[in-house]
Amino acid sequence: MPEKEKTETEVLFPEVDVEGYRIRPWSFGQFAKLMPVFRSIMIDVKKAGLILGDIEGKTEQDVEKDAVEMVPEIMELAAPYAPVIIAITLGVSENEVESWDMVKGTTILLTIITQNVDYLKNSSGLGTVMKVLNTSLLRP
Repeated sequence: MPEKEKTETEVLFPEVDVEGYRIRPWSFGQFAKLMPVFRSIMIDVKKAGLILGDIEGKTEQDVEKDAVEMVPEIMELAAPYAPVIIAITLGVSENEVESWDMVKGTTILLTIITQNVDYLKNSSGLGTVMKVLNTSLLRP
């Protein structure tokens, strides 16, 4: 029987082993469990006033500058959700995740984000911002 053709995501972000854990793109079930977490993060971000608003008429450089300035505050708001995101992704307890050192936790979290960046962009409305940032970062 022929081997199943891999999706673009599977080719670009295949499952990887990091710190003794196999990390792969989210399943539909994992994504469904994580949606309330992402909703809570977006609510916190909006309450803090960390929204780009209307980017119509702004230059790519202005949008990029605005977005980059918000990153530390967004990370601070999202940090409390990191253990649950990791726990759901890996199928481990939040207590286990909370006991890790910063290097292990950060390495695993960044790998999870990289593996699932398309899902995150599409579910959070960050697609437009990411497109602008990618375009400006790829400029010669």
